[in-house]
Amino acid sequence: RIDDLRSELYSKLDDTNKRIDDVKSDVKVFREDVFNRLNTLSANFDKALSDLRTEFYKKLDETKADTYKRLDDLKADISSKYQIMSQRIDDLDKKLIDLKSDFTYTKQSFDELRDRLVKAMIESLEKQR
Repeated sequence: RIDDLRSELYSKLDDTNKRIDDVKSDVKVFREDVFNRLNTLSANFDKALSDLRTEFYKKLDETKADTYKRLDDLKADISSKYQIMSQRIDDLDKKLIDLKSDFTYTKQSFDELRDRLVKAMIESLEKQR
């Protein structure tokens, strides 16, 4: 009877050890599966992050290039308008010089007419005397 109990005990112990080994094996497989999945997720995350970073810098470069183009266009526009305004100012300066010249000529003509009128009036007064 003791031998039977001992045999039964060893049998149950063997079964328990087998189940423990099976659970260890299942845990090992599960752990490997989890690590594989984590490595895959990590690789996918790194790739997605790299792709996002690449896209971000590409968009940044495009935006930078667009901004520099706009600035160049604005510089060209401002330069063109500056040249137009400079030309207008030069034209107005010429017109002002011409007006001053015309005014000077008109003033001289007026002075000459006044002198002639005064002279004619004096001569007329002398004749009347």
